[in-house]
Amino acid sequence: DDGKGAMEVSGLSIVTDLKAERKRVALATFAVLAGAASYIIMLFTALPISVHLIVNVGNGCVPEEDTACFGPTSESQKPYTLIITLLRLMTFLFGTFVGTVSDRYGRRPMLILALCGYSVTAVCFIIGWATQSLALF
Repeated sequence: DDGKGAMEVSGLSIVTDLKAERKRVALATFAVLAGAASYIIMLFTALPISVHLIVNVGNGCVPEEDTACFGPTSESQKPYTLIITLLRLMTFLFGTFVGTVSDRYGRRPMLILALCGYSVTAVCFIIGWATQSLALF
């Protein structure tokens, strides 16, 4: 103990390690919250507007002339409901499997794999938006 509240352990002080650990925790917390925020924005804002717009434009609506193209119609509700239902069904069916694989191989490889899958999904979402194709949603 050097009298200043920091103990030296093999050249590193506990205070320095604590500061570095707090920085890592803050960075991880920010990353998780940013990921959750982007998921919420995509699921509850971008996805419904995109599906309604794609279906309504396919039925002859012109977004530059009519803002109702962005709203739900009877034709656009069906694909949106199907997409949300499939999302929840796959989460239910594969949640246990992914948990078991995560226990076997560790959390880090599964998180990296999940982020890669999420990235591919985001790219498909952008391509689907650009090509006005529901097949990529």
